[in-house]
Amino acid sequence: MAAILKKGQFRNPPAFLPRPLLRAGNQPRQGESIPPDKLFRPASSALVVLIIWILPEIVSNFVQQTPPMRKIDFAESIRAIRRDKKLAAVVKKHGPLDLTRYHSKQRGIFHALLRSIVYQQISGKAAASILARVEMLYPKGKPTPQLVLKTLAGKLRTAGLSAQKVSYVKDLAKRFLDGTIDEKRFPAMTSAEIIEHLVQVKGIGVWTAHMLLIFTLYRPDILPVGDLGIRKGFQLVYKLRTLPDAKKMEMLARPWRSHATAASWYLWRVADEAKPQKKA
Repeated sequence: MAAILKKGQFRNPPAFLPRPLLRAGNQPRQGESIPPDKLFRPASSALVVLIIWILPEIVSNFVQQTPPMRKIDFAESIRAIRRDKKLAAVVKKHGPLDLTRYHSKQRGIFHALLRSIVYQQISGKAAASILARVEMLYPKGKPTPQLVLKTLAGKLRTAGLSAQKVSYVKDLAKRFLDGTIDEKRFPAMTSAEIIEHLVQVKGIGVWTAHMLLIFTLYRPDILPVGDLGIRKGFQLVYKLRTLPDAKKMEMLARPWRSHATAASWYLWRVADEAKPQKKA
């Protein structure tokens, strides 16, 4: 840019430059030429050149590093489950489906599976606290397979993980690194194939695979019949005397089975609502 300015004079200042960059007392008359050395304040000129030079690089880097937002459209699923009169009332009461309600800070498949391991067999409040401490061990709170595998077991134990769960997350990291778990294949795999793929990892069972399929991969047809909240939701919505088993739930789900993910979310909402409220 400096080289261009030395070659000649601007008859009028460039349109992209703000007027304050002209020196006071040097406002041009119509048709008057302005020498370049009178056109810019030196500091301001350098700043403008710097911005013009680095701005495209900043924008490019931001676009490359920011993951695209996944657009989820469960409209067809909502229409399907609303044909069930009992579920239609639940949909009306609880409003639009929002899968981020339960897993709002997902950072990819590895992070989702690590989270599920942490949450196994303990209360949600305790699990959230432990997960936060585990995440604090890593830059920007982002555990990766490489970093987790290198982390001393003692540090993970100090964060609150049991010895068994430490072995689980270590095995998870190892399976990602050696290619046993290959998330690049998931888009071409059926839900059943993904479940079979995941249960090879210590501590990951069908329930954990279901959570990944629902909240990270957004598969529309997942019904986690082993989840207590789902069983409780079925019992309340369909007014059953006891908690239903898998066979009973599959039978009730037949009319909307291919849209079970949306139904599961609403069944969880019903179960959550039925929990006794703590006194203030």
